This record gives sequence, C-alpha cells and structure tokens, in this order.
Amino acid sequence: MPVECTTGWEADLASYLTHERVKSAIVDTVRYAQLFAAGVRTVDEERSLISRQTTKLNRARPYWGLDDQLTCEDVERVLRAWQPAQR
Repeated sequence: MPVECTTGWEADLASYLTHERVKSAIVDTVRYAQLFAAGVRTVDEERSLISRQTTKLNRARPYWGLDDQLTCEDVERVLRAWQPAQR
C-alpha cells in the first residue's frame, strides 16, 4: 500500500480495538442473557460467563464515559432479569 495510506496506522488500530471492545460488550450481553434465559448452563458455566462478561463490560465502560466498575453480582442480576421479546 502507498505510504500515505498506512501512515498513522497506530491511531487507526486504537480506534478499531475500541470499537471491537465496545461491540463485544454489547453483543455478548445479549448472547449471554439468551443463554441464561434458556436455562441450559451449569453453575460453573454460568459463573464463567458472568466473570467474562463483567470483564468485557468494565473494559468498555470508560468509552461510554462511565468510571465506576460493575461487579459480577451486577452483571448476573442483569443477565438473569433479561426476558426475550415476545413475537
């Protein structure tokens, strides 16, 4: 590629990684909530999902202007409360 197309790629990479981090937090919140609603997980699997999602959401929060951190209990409460839309 021409130099003018690749100069400053570091800033572009940082923007892309931010986008992916936020997208993952949103998409996986829905995905994990659906798994909880289906009720097909063991306790260990649920704990693992909750822990992973807590980490993803906390990594995305600064980009949303939120400084406080969520706990696993916060995330579990949301995942268990979610109900799929009725069609």
